[in-house]
Amino acid sequence: MRYALKVAYDGARFAGSQVQPGVRTVHSEVARALASLDPAAPATMRWAGRTDAGVSARGNVVALETSHPEDSLLPALTFAMEDAWAWALAPVDDSFEPRHARRRRYRYFLRTRAGADAVASALQPFVGTHDFTAFCRLEPGVNPERTVFSVAARAQGGLVVVDVVGESFLWNQVRRMVEAARREAEGEIKAGAIADALRAAKPADLGTAPPEGLLLVDVEYEGLSWTPAPLRVLSRLRARVEAQQQALALTRAMLEGDA
Repeated sequence: MRYALKVAYDGARFAGSQVQPGVRTVHSEVARALASLDPAAPATMRWAGRTDAGVSARGNVVALETSHPEDSLLPALTFAMEDAWAWALAPVDDSFEPRHARRRRYRYFLRTRAGADAVASALQPFVGTHDFTAFCRLEPGVNPERTVFSVAARAQGGLVVVDVVGESFLWNQVRRMVEAARREAEGEIKAGAIADALRAAKPADLGTAPPEGLLLVDVEYEGLSWTPAPLRVLSRLRARVEAQQQALALTRAMLEGDA
């Protein structure tokens, strides 16, 4: 049976999502776990998109084949993995191509001296269909034209949270958009520099935000009906949150001393 699975992962634990010989990636972790459950499962897996080392995901999508029972696939796969969680599935046929999504949602947790309103204003020129040559790592033969449906920014806990929604994105596009917006909002580059670079449609060097702040929130498709994982799968994510909160509290105590 062929399935599409939504997979969450901690990007800090992997050297990216795609196959890379000799290093641990999200692909290799899912493939290892699947082989432990179903040694006869085909090794071929297709992903909705790649993420670089340090980039995390809540809802990247992988298509795979397995004869493992559907009702226990998500918990069995999740408990066979480290630092990754399979939390929803949908049966799909052979024609399903995970890269052909209706839209993708990204979120960036940005450290900046600028306010959320200034960052949101700087991001506005990106909305619409543009040649994004100035805001990506363009690969040979790839069309640089992309459509961004919406951008937004809001303050949250000392950070500015940036949300970007589009049909598809080029390599490093979101990170370069966010860094250019930060620089324009803080006055490091002139007002209108982003709009000028979009119009010029030439390679530019307006910076790239660090990968650790980026989250692939979701990949959406027409017509798929997703079945969520049992609560015990989500409990592993909650346990990770609690452990990180504890580690943060300890770090703050070391920084601040016995106040």
